[in-house]
Amino acid sequence: NDVEANEKFETVSLLQKSVTILGRESDVASQGSHSRHLALQHEELVDRTEPKRVHSRLLQLDDGLNWNMPLCLKPHSEQWHQDIAPYIPEALGTAAFDAAIKWNDWKACRAGSSVAPTTAILRFAWLWSPFLIAAAMCTYMRQRASTNQAKQFGDTSALTGFRLFLGLWVLLEHAGLHTVAGSGAFVVLSGVVLSVSRRVSPGVSSSPIDSLSSYFRFSLLRLARIVPLYWFYQVAMETNRISLDKGPVDYFALMPKSCMHAWMHAPLKMMLITPATSLFHCWFVQTIAVVYLFYPMLERVALGPHKMQPAHVWRLYALFGVCCLAKLATGIVMVSYIGHLGYGTWYTWKGWSLYGNPILRLPEFLLGVLVPHLAAPQAKNTFTAWLPVCTDFMLCFMVVMALILPQTKESLLLCNMNVEAPLLVLAMWGLCFGPRHSWLGRLFSMPCLVNAGEWGYGIYLFHPSILGMMRAWGYQFELTGGLGHQYESRWACGQQWFKNHQWDLLTSWSKSVGAAFVIVLLMSWSTFVLIERPVGQCVRWMVKHGKASSSS
Repeated sequence: NDVEANEKFETVSLLQKSVTILGRESDVASQGSHSRHLALQHEELVDRTEPKRVHSRLLQLDDGLNWNMPLCLKPHSEQWHQDIAPYIPEALGTAAFDAAIKWNDWKACRAGSSVAPTTAILRFAWLWSPFLIAAAMCTYMRQRASTNQAKQFGDTSALTGFRLFLGLWVLLEHAGLHTVAGSGAFVVLSGVVLSVSRRVSPGVSSSPIDSLSSYFRFSLLRLARIVPLYWFYQVAMETNRISLDKGPVDYFALMPKSCMHAWMHAPLKMMLITPATSLFHCWFVQTIAVVYLFYPMLERVALGPHKMQPAHVWRLYALFGVCCLAKLATGIVMVSYIGHLGYGTWYTWKGWSLYGNPILRLPEFLLGVLVPHLAAPQAKNTFTAWLPVCTDFMLCFMVVMALILPQTKESLLLCNMNVEAPLLVLAMWGLCFGPRHSWLGRLFSMPCLVNAGEWGYGIYLFHPSILGMMRAWGYQFELTGGLGHQYESRWACGQQWFKNHQWDLLTSWSKSVGAAFVIVLLMSWSTFVLIERPVGQCVRWMVKHGKASSSS
């Protein structure tokens, strides 16, 4: 009956608390009196935020920690009245895992980096010195024979500067400043940039991709922009763990062995044909590679056959509306079945991650492809003239709301699935495709931001490892107040620190994140100069000469 079921759930929850407290006490005992004092402060915080119905931690898919719990344990299930004794060992295992994760996350938050931020930057400069010296020499030699970098990008340089903002946004998301995912915006921006590179005029593309050889050349050029640096990341950061205690000789001497280990023990991961959940944040690389392979088909759908171009503007508007409806429908369906989606924010269904599914990202990618072909170089009316100002205001409003508003499980799902993609598309259109560049467009077109924006891909790849090394990886406190299940980000945690006058914690976290960003910039710049750009130039040279030889 209900009474027996409730008593058994309360028993499980008490056991869960015991596991949590034992895990904390054992770690506190090894940390000394200072850690014990911090642990007592944390226990007070947990007591204030602990839900009254303590067994809810066992019944809900909270933060991806309890996703292994059987669905039949949910209160709203028809099997609520059944005996749960067989599931108690599994619940205890989940509780122990939950305790270890939350305790380690809390230690990282409270203790901060074990190395001072300035010292960490200097140690990294020494560790990475061969790359930094070589990149500096290549940059100096290139600048002697090149013009201003911003002029090479033309009127769309704001897109490159905007890439730097997105890289910083994702870094701050993973540092815990906010909970709005930025990976979807990168997917949209990739579609915009690729479409710009192939656009001759609105509604008209360059050389058609209508044969197997042209498709192969296109795919090779696009994959060469993302795969080599991904391979380097897997070898240098995943297999050969970066550490500030190593020297450059010790670190780079292990590179050949790490490369062999990566290809021998994880070949599917190196070839991006493994499930997205095993790629972690590199699911984005897999998604971009797949949507690149779909691009010729999407361009054909958007613009029609090459002989029938330019495409009519109403065709583009209709396709834009279809993509918006597809994103909205995806969000509505997933919210309706959110209780059946497991593994936290991966939103797995029957073993497949919906969050990292490239097919579900095609609508937002196609929205980005349409943006350059909807350019309005002349103001036909007052609305068109003022639209870039409105898009700037909208983008600033979205950023502010993302920082200050709490997230429910439903809103977090919608943000992770990038349901706001149509708004991001409008913001990107206002940057450089309106009658004039918007204010933010002129800001992102600054040469320093354009140059740094070229390193955006490296920023995305390297920042999780560096945040972990600096112990600045973020996490979320869970709130269970009257507004339902909400997630309070590190920004709200910072507000708590302000309220309690815990300036040392706030200062330590800010310095660690700042040092991590500097290190990530150095890594991204050096790898762009030494890997991304040379490999891209080499592949373009091969494709150009291969095409010339085949035509002759």
